[in-house]
Amino acid sequence: SKATVSVLYWFIDRMENKTGIMDPRVLRNLHKLIIAMYMMGVSGTLYAYGTYSNDLQDSFGLSDGDVTAIIDTAGIGFNVCVWVGFILNHGGQKGTALIGMIIAVSGYVLAGMSMGRSIGHSWGIFGIELAASGQGCVLLYMAALVTYQQFPKEYHGVIIGCLDCMFGFSAGIFTLIYDSAFSGNVSGFMYCCGVSVGVAGLLGIIFLEGPKKDTPVEDDNKSDDLSSVATSIDEGPAYGALLLPRYWLLFVTFLLAQGIAFQLLNNAGNISTALHPSGNSSLKSNIPLVMSISGGVLRFIFGCAADYFKNQGYRVTLLFIVVIASLVLSQFLLMVDFENAVIASAVFTGFSFGGQWCLVPLITSLEFGERNFGLNWSVLVTASAIGPWIFRPYQSWLYNKHEDSDGSCYGTACYEDLWVVTTVTSAVTLALVITFDRIIARREKEIEYTQVQSPSEC
Repeated sequence: SKATVSVLYWFIDRMENKTGIMDPRVLRNLHKLIIAMYMMGVSGTLYAYGTYSNDLQDSFGLSDGDVTAIIDTAGIGFNVCVWVGFILNHGGQKGTALIGMIIAVSGYVLAGMSMGRSIGHSWGIFGIELAASGQGCVLLYMAALVTYQQFPKEYHGVIIGCLDCMFGFSAGIFTLIYDSAFSGNVSGFMYCCGVSVGVAGLLGIIFLEGPKKDTPVEDDNKSDDLSSVATSIDEGPAYGALLLPRYWLLFVTFLLAQGIAFQLLNNAGNISTALHPSGNSSLKSNIPLVMSISGGVLRFIFGCAADYFKNQGYRVTLLFIVVIASLVLSQFLLMVDFENAVIASAVFTGFSFGGQWCLVPLITSLEFGERNFGLNWSVLVTASAIGPWIFRPYQSWLYNKHEDSDGSCYGTACYEDLWVVTTVTSAVTLALVITFDRIIARREKEIEYTQVQSPSEC
C-alpha cells in the first residue's frame, strides 16, 4: 500500500509539473508512439489461437498433442527471431516493418486459403503458415518496440509499458473478434488478421523512423542510475552481452517463466472441455481474455513503477521478483483447487506474463545497453519459444495417462499432475530471479565503490 501511494504521488507530481505526456520531448514523437501502439496491438494476433484450438481439432481430426504441436510451432515462428536483431540494426524501423508486413500477410493469407481448402489442407502445412505469420509479427513487434529509444531515458519504462500493454491486449481483442464475428470460421479469421497486420506494416513504413546510430537522444534530465555502465558493453562487439553469465541467467529465468505461463494459455480449450464436458462453458475464451486484460494492464503499471524505481535509485529487478512470485501463486492455486481456481489463476498468470514482457526488455536495455538492444532482446525472446516446447512432452504424457479409450479426458485429473510440476518449477524460477537480483545488487555496489575511490578529474 505504501509503495502504491508513493507511485501515485510521483505520477501526480510529474503531471502537475508539466512533465510526462506534456513534456515537449515526448509530444514531438507522440504520433510515432501511437502508430507503434497500433502495430503492437496486431502483432499479438497469433496468441488468440487458444480460442480456435478446438475448431482446429475438429477440422483436422487431431489429438490434444497434435493441436499443442501446431500452437508451439506457431509460437516458434514468433519467438525464434535472432535474425530480427540484425535486420533492425541495419534496416531500422522502416525496413523491419516492410519485411515483417510482407511475411505476416503472406502467412495469414496462405493459412486462410489452407483452412478454406483452396490449397493443401493439412495441419502440418497450417502450422508452418502460422509460423511464417509469427515471423512477420515479431518483425513488426520489434520495429514498434524500439520506438522507446526516441524518448528521454526517464520515460523508457512507461513507454515500453504502453507498447507492451497493447501487445498484451492483442490476444484478448482478437479473441473477442473471433468469438463475435468468426466463430467456427478459422479461414475468415486468418484473412482478418492478414489485413490487420498489413495496415500496421504500412503505417510503420510511412511514419516510424529508427533512432540514428551512435547519436544519443536529447535528454535534459539524464539519469544518474548505475545502469549507465552498460555503455561499456555497447562500445564492444554486437554480441558482447551474449558473453556474460548474467545474461544467460536472465535467459533461463525468462525461459522457465514463459514455459509455465503458456501451459494455461495454450490449453484453454482443452481445459474447458475437461472441466465442462457438456460444452456449456466459456472458459476457452475467458482464459485468454482474462490473461490478456490482466497482463495488458499490468504491463503499463509495471512500466510506470519501473521508471519510479529507477529515478528513486531502486533496482528494477526487485519488481521482477514480484512478477515471478505472482506466477508461483497462480500455479499453487491450480495445484490445490484446479476446478474452482482457473480464472483466479488466469488473473495472476496474466499479471506475471505481462510483467515479464515489460520488465525483461527494460532490464535488458538498462543492464546491457541500447546500441545492440535488437540483438540482445531478440535472443531473449527465443526463450519464450523454448519454454513451452520443454514442457510439451510432460504435459502430453501427463494428460494421456488419464485419457479414455477414444482419446478424450474429462475431469480435474487431466491436469492435476501438470500443475504440481509447474508449481515446483515456478518456485525454482523464483530462486533464479532472486539470484539474478543479488548479482546486479553486488555489481552496482562494486561500481559505486570504484567511482568513489577513483580520483576526480580536475
